[in-house]
Amino acid sequence: MLRSILCLLTFTSLLFAQGNPAALPWKPEVINGVPYVPIDQVKQFYGFDQMQMQQKQLTLENNSVKVAFTVGGHEVRLNGVKFFSAEPVILKNGKYFLSQHDLTTLLDPVLRPQKPQPPKLQKENIKTVILDPGHGGHDKGAAGLEAKYTLILAEQIKKMLVARGYAVALTREKNNFVPLAERIRLANKKNNAVFVSIHFNAGPKQVRGIETYIPSTLNGQGMNNNADNIALATAMHSRALLYLNNPKGNNFEMPDRGIRRARFNVFMNIKHPTVLIEGGYLSNKVDAGHIQDPIYQNTLASAIVRGIDVFKNTLR
Repeated sequence: MLRSILCLLTFTSLLFAQGNPAALPWKPEVINGVPYVPIDQVKQFYGFDQMQMQQKQLTLENNSVKVAFTVGGHEVRLNGVKFFSAEPVILKNGKYFLSQHDLTTLLDPVLRPQKPQPPKLQKENIKTVILDPGHGGHDKGAAGLEAKYTLILAEQIKKMLVARGYAVALTREKNNFVPLAERIRLANKKNNAVFVSIHFNAGPKQVRGIETYIPSTLNGQGMNNNADNIALATAMHSRALLYLNNPKGNNFEMPDRGIRRARFNVFMNIKHPTVLIEGGYLSNKVDAGHIQDPIYQNTLASAIVRGIDVFKNTLR
């Protein structure tokens, strides 16, 4: 895990290199009502010199990038960072296909990113981080503890960001209930900002790990800051895994549950680059112990802050 994340540190420095603005040359084929593109075309267009299939893993690779697709599934790894596609990669008549939607909204923004244009953020004018501690008041969240620990984590992140010169706004600063519409209104009052929603998860007792979410692009709205959302999520998620799974330091052995898309209400109408991080599962005994551990809290806060720094510094 550490080795794959270290490879990513080099990879993310390429995220905002100038891309070719020409229209994409895809010739999609409609399969089960969904436009798909042959992965042979993807290989040729992006200059991959290797393609191999092994145990349901289809891999494209060149000197700097390795992309691994799970055939029949949604998992996609880009230089070891786990993403989830909207549609499965499929095999038909001896050929592999990737949905055109996932090609244009996930793969292309990473492999061929465009230079941000106004009113997109620029490196010199990212001034504010909006932290959104989930839940609060009568809405206690997962295991009745989520609201408490999201606020604790947000306060630690705020201190670190302020020390680095950022302006920081919290959507709540105490144990009170703030409606989602009000959180969005507060966030959109800010300019030159990023929005980070902080949560802890719940699920089956055996499930644990770190997840990061960005807005779905299936309804169109998530396209507004799609490339920025991917870059911010990649920077934060990779640092969380790197910091929390450091065999020479704090090794909490947190599983990687990937970067995913969702239609969370808190994402609706946010004008800024946006991520939601699930910092572990309160329904799992091991994760719950970590979440309540000040060392874990500090380590995760440091990772999130570092991810924001990396995102800021990759913009041109």
